[in-house]
Amino acid sequence: MKFTLSAVSVPAVSLLAVSWVLLGAISPLRAAAPDSTELFAESLLFRLCDSLLALQDRGEDPDDSNVGGIRCPSRNPLVHGFHTRAAEAVFPFLVCAERTAERAARERYVKAAISLGEWLISRQQSDGSWLESPHRWWGTTAHELLSLAAGRISLEGRLGKDADTRWLNAIRRAADFLALKIRPESVPVSYLPTTACALTLSARLLPSRSLRGTARRLVEETLERLNDEGLFLEEKRGVIDVGIDLGQTIPMLALYAVLTEDEALLRRVEVIAEEHLPFLFPDGTVAASWGGRCHRWTVWGSFGTLLPGAGFALLGRESAVMREAAKRNLAYVSSCFR
Repeated sequence: MKFTLSAVSVPAVSLLAVSWVLLGAISPLRAAAPDSTELFAESLLFRLCDSLLALQDRGEDPDDSNVGGIRCPSRNPLVHGFHTRAAEAVFPFLVCAERTAERAARERYVKAAISLGEWLISRQQSDGSWLESPHRWWGTTAHELLSLAAGRISLEGRLGKDADTRWLNAIRRAADFLALKIRPESVPVSYLPTTACALTLSARLLPSRSLRGTARRLVEETLERLNDEGLFLEEKRGVIDVGIDLGQTIPMLALYAVLTEDEALLRRVEVIAEEHLPFLFPDGTVAASWGGRCHRWTVWGSFGTLLPGAGFALLGRESAVMREAAKRNLAYVSSCFR
């Protein structure tokens, strides 16, 4: 029986869109993924982003305060409204704009990205964080900052002066919040490398040795959480969750290595990924149902993560095994959406 997920499940779709961006995104985030895998990823990225565009609030109501936001139509078990995590599609929209040859489509994606970014900024808390609506968890600020900072890099010179000031201020406030709040004892380990990537991109816009230093420390603290079997202790109580490892921790470590051009780290992350390969079945599905956080597990990865294919693709520049793993996971993910 094939497991399916409606393409209008906004939080999951937006996260998937971000993950495949990492397979072959625009400069300076471009990952050297193999052509066939990158084209497959691009096709899925367009499908998912177009599904999100259909759900974006375009401001037909003059009193609407959610213009640019993406509405989740789910009513299970209650009305969801607008998710802040759906705004992680800011950068994926811009990748679609970069990769389409049609001028009207390119302008549509750019307009959608800017509008969504403005909506996200309007939802920022006074301390610089974003709360994971409809919940109160602040840790996902790392995900929103990652996309917003990457989006601002991509939009260089295309935002008006006032908008540019808003974006940079929001990025600065979020980066300061994360640098202060993200600690190994306060968040699951997957948030450490995610924050490291977000701070590294922010430092490109807001030159800061402090942000870069914090990012490096978070990566080092991530690597300290490896046990003797090469698996991460996801939480301080020693929980092992290979689904999160494959879908978030490893991809973010790989992305950090790419962003900082740290070849030694990239090789080490490849070794870690190889230790996790036995948990990827030949059909591209993930065996994580036995983990300490199995309630987050799905056959293609784990809810709330970037998915294994992203990490394997980033590691696949010189490894045929990693390229094949990325291709198989990507193919299965694609089959899960309608």
